Amino acid sequence: VPEFFQCAGEADCSEAYSTCHVDHNYVAFHAEVIDTLWPLDTRLDKECWWTSQYRQTAIASLRYRDHVLLSKAVAVVNYDHRYEDIGLRWNVTEAFGRTVTQLRSRLPDRFQHCVRNVEDTPHGYPWGRAR
Repeated sequence: VPEFFQCAGEADCSEAYSTCHVDHNYVAFHAEVIDTLWPLDTRLDKECWWTSQYRQTAIASLRYRDHVLLSKAVAVVNYDHRYEDIGLRWNVTEAFGRTVTQLRSRLPDRFQHCVRNVEDTPHGYPWGRAR
């Protein structure tokens, strides 16, 4: 079972459910959020070009909790992405951690837990209720 199909605890794990960590290999956004979520903030992408995507997902999950959805009916396999070598050199946990720290520093204490570290948040981690 792919990591992003995991579902634990009391979360809603139906065919489409709310999450806070999507894989950007295949993602769609509602037109009304474009001005909020773009342009990507790429300042931290020098060491890992996925950092801006993780940041975007964290912001979307924070602002639109219950509306960031994952569908188990859709699966994408990318056999030819060609970035394995460079991906192995990146410290994704550290790079994403910097953006988590930065985002949390701008939030009141009671909301800081809503921006999750990647090492504690597998793809498809249930977050809220699908609406």
